[in-house]
Amino acid sequence: MPNLATGTGEWRRIAARGALLGALMACTAGLAGQSLALLRLPGHVSTLARAEYDRGEADASLGMSGLQLVLARTPAQEAALQQLIADQQNPRSPQYHRWLTPAGFGARFGASDATLAALSSWLRSQGLKVGRVPAGRSYLPFTGTREQVEAALHTQIHTFDTQGTRHYSNVTDPGIPATFKGVIAAVSGLNDFYPTPGVRTQPGARPRGAAAAPLPGVYEGAIGAYQYPIPGFVGPTDAANIYDLTPLYARGVDGKGVTVAIVAESDVSSAQLSAYWTAFGVNQGQSFTSIAVPAADGGQDPGETRDGNEDEAYLDTEIVGGLAPGATLLLVRDKNAGVAVRYIIDQDFAASGGKAAGATAGVGIINFSFGACEAVEGAGNTSINSAFQQGAAEGITITVAAGDSGAAQSAPSATAGCLSSSDQGVQGDVASTGFAVSAFASTPYALAVGGTDFDPNLEGSAGGAYWSRSNTPPTLYSAATHVPEMVWNTSCGNEEWSQYFLMASTLAFCNQANLAAAGFTTRPNPFIEILGGGGGVSSCTSLSAGACRGGYAQPVWQQGVTGIASFGGRAVPDVSAIATRWVICSFSDNPCSVDPLPGNKSFFGTSAAAPPRRRHHCTRRSNAAAGLGVRGRPSGTDQSAALPARGRRIRLRGQPHGLQRESGCDHQPSVRLLRHHPRQQCPALCGRELRRHRKRSAERVRQRR
Repeated sequence: MPNLATGTGEWRRIAARGALLGALMACTAGLAGQSLALLRLPGHVSTLARAEYDRGEADASLGMSGLQLVLARTPAQEAALQQLIADQQNPRSPQYHRWLTPAGFGARFGASDATLAALSSWLRSQGLKVGRVPAGRSYLPFTGTREQVEAALHTQIHTFDTQGTRHYSNVTDPGIPATFKGVIAAVSGLNDFYPTPGVRTQPGARPRGAAAAPLPGVYEGAIGAYQYPIPGFVGPTDAANIYDLTPLYARGVDGKGVTVAIVAESDVSSAQLSAYWTAFGVNQGQSFTSIAVPAADGGQDPGETRDGNEDEAYLDTEIVGGLAPGATLLLVRDKNAGVAVRYIIDQDFAASGGKAAGATAGVGIINFSFGACEAVEGAGNTSINSAFQQGAAEGITITVAAGDSGAAQSAPSATAGCLSSSDQGVQGDVASTGFAVSAFASTPYALAVGGTDFDPNLEGSAGGAYWSRSNTPPTLYSAATHVPEMVWNTSCGNEEWSQYFLMASTLAFCNQANLAAAGFTTRPNPFIEILGGGGGVSSCTSLSAGACRGGYAQPVWQQGVTGIASFGGRAVPDVSAIATRWVICSFSDNPCSVDPLPGNKSFFGTSAAAPPRRRHHCTRRSNAAAGLGVRGRPSGTDQSAALPARGRRIRLRGQPHGLQRESGCDHQPSVRLLRHHPRQQCPALCGRELRRHRKRSAERVRQRR
């Protein structure tokens, strides 16, 4: 294999620089108390560390884990890495699908032994504990107390009371010895504002006097705080029918041979998982293992948290296991999802510890259902992009939930382009600071997954064309075919909801203070809120004095494609799937029954949409393993599913801010490319289908009036 990373001369220069750094650190380690020239690393103060929440300096003994020095690659290494990833995706290249191991990545694109030794020596001289050197050599983990971290990095660590929760964060940018300029790209872990899960419980309550549905079951009849008679909920077989997966099952394609790593900030009960799969009739003895990131790698085991983090872990694992029962499921948990995903990328489970970790093969897919606004991450975007880039070179598809705030992701309201996390999903609130995207979804090495919802003007009632009135045993499905979808946008700006409630326009809908419907009392309009599938353009990958700078460029696979505009930056999401009405069993559902109400949980969010996308990739990899001739691109840069099928790209009704568009007819998301629907055969048919949809919608409005 040709050396694509560096030439002999470049390696000599790297080694010489490392040796010089080692000599300098050996000298400076014994010069305690003497001043060194400092280099400040900008953009490291979280926008969540706001003055009004500041409670002063943290206790000196505060333990800080999960700290990492993110190491910079040389310009030659970075250029060679980008070329390699491009070649790995090029069927004509000798490097096509020749994925690297973590150790192979580190040997070609990681820091040298001398550089790592110099950095380790410096950290230890400051009293800090250095963790294991990761195989990819892209970062160096360390731990210490608040006092030690402040002294080493010349910063201050304060405590903050934010929305009733105690946090800590640095309040000034860290300083490092100037001799490390060009070696340390960023320092991560200086605060505990960890990425947050996207899952949310479906609002809803049974109308007074409504009959209970049979147990177990997913059909509940007319319910919903939105005054909408929900005709059905989604379980594993419902999703399989909606996205036409059953023919693959019939061919034995069920994810076998693929390991899916699920990033979690909580542990789960394997017995509860088994109860869920059994209740839905899909229990095939799924292979499941849960591991914590070891302390030596900067890990902090969260245990079972019994909160939204645990809900998220159950949601992801139950859906993936229900849709891909043959896959190996590996839940990797840590208090910080960012630490967990980096740990996964640096492990070669197939070569070492595979049996102990439950991985029968190398990790092929990573599920990441957490998010944070680009502006909140600041310099942390450097760490995210570096890790996901390594994952792409290793052939790992990283699916990331695009977020649930439309085009404004969660952050303090004072942060430009970010939505206040306290405002998301709160009635009567509006987004006023512009657009923003999730930092984990916006890196071009992630597959960003947006959300869809069922179209209320087309799906009809239970017993209609799409939903049955009862659940078919043993898998309890009530959706036998694809149900028409729209972009998930639960706000008054959604044209479909406005039309359903007979409003003259979305503006009139947003100015309607109260809503009333048959069987319900009049109540405040719940659609005056900010809640919907995340989407937008990357615009804030770094901070300067608190102001946004940069943004990822529009990647090549988003250029020159019919229907994809020139956004001027990386646009998200890439694909979408149903994000509402998922039924799961979580920690509080004892015993586990798959009846969503009144006791069990029905969830929504793009984190619920990501697992069906992972199942799609499982089948693609499983197809390849079975020799079925499916040629995919399973690395982190796989965007083939985001491209339009032969059908013409159309505007989805109800899309938030006009940024989320998908291909295909009948408002189906691009995940539907798996269906090979005959109406995709020519653009004219898609155009006619769109006109039919508009005619049917108008007719329904006239009938209700």
